[in-house]
Amino acid sequence: MSGHDFFESHPDPVVRYDGGETATVTAVNPAFAQQFAVDADELVDEPVDAVLDMIGIDADLEAGSSDSDEDDPDTDEDDTDTGDASTDLPAEIALAAAAGRRYALRQVETDDDGYLLLTDVSAPIEHRQALEAENDRLEGFARTVSHDLRNPLEVAQSRLMAARETGDEIHFEKTELAHTRIKELVEDVLTLAKSGRAISGTDEVDLAAVATDAWQTVDAEAATLDVDAELGTVAADRERLRTLFENLFRNSVTHAGADVSITVEPTDTGFVVADDGPGIPADKREAVFEAGVSTGSGTTGLGLSIVSDIAAAHGWELSLADGPSGGAQFEVDCSSA
Repeated sequence: MSGHDFFESHPDPVVRYDGGETATVTAVNPAFAQQFAVDADELVDEPVDAVLDMIGIDADLEAGSSDSDEDDPDTDEDDTDTGDASTDLPAEIALAAAAGRRYALRQVETDDDGYLLLTDVSAPIEHRQALEAENDRLEGFARTVSHDLRNPLEVAQSRLMAARETGDEIHFEKTELAHTRIKELVEDVLTLAKSGRAISGTDEVDLAAVATDAWQTVDAEAATLDVDAELGTVAADRERLRTLFENLFRNSVTHAGADVSITVEPTDTGFVVADDGPGIPADKREAVFEAGVSTGSGTTGLGLSIVSDIAAAHGWELSLADGPSGGAQFEVDCSSA
């Protein structure tokens, strides 16, 4: 295959230019014209830098330079956001962006002409970023599961101790419920480890039923829960939704007191969970959704972060305000999903 044929048939965009004092375009291959929707003939005799600028690439092309930029340590730097991908590319390749894509630019000189090859590297970079995001998500989920397992374990331990002291059958029933919940969480972890996704699918679930089920593993005998029977249904991962309710309920019990009253009511776009405790100061409402942040002592500060993550995974909006009785009110807007 001749050099001309190679230039014409190359699958990546290529610019051929002369080696004069100012590098000017002598031709662009069909792939370049198609990729950037330009008229190849109109680019001839234009400065290469101007052509690159026209397609949105900011690169300083120096005529007569070789394909190695050992003498120019700044070649692979540009002002575009590349996610630090340039550190994984050879030194002679500069990374730039155009039309929402990322390109590796390589300048090659021959005796007669110079060539600038633009290779689309968006997919490898995006794949790596996706893997990094997935690793972060899995680490976060592992933290979440360890946190969620703690509550039913504590319920089982306290109920078993009470059963030994009193012999009351109700404690054995509560212990069994807690163990069942632990088993469900472990099975959930195994499923998520295989699928690699936090939310693999949703079903129309009964909000009142899920909230009531979640209350069964919250150890707060003096507390009360009032669930509006008209909550309706929502498209959700049932187990994740139950975990959301469990963490909201446990947050109320922890911060508003063992005798807290909690309500779950419908809104036009979702539902609210409110308590009659002291509430959360306005200047701390955004921070409480961050991992490790707590307004009390002796807690992990993960509960509301978990709630926020689950809401976000469903595409819901989560907000915090004062409830009717002055306590904390968490509103979940499901309309944006």
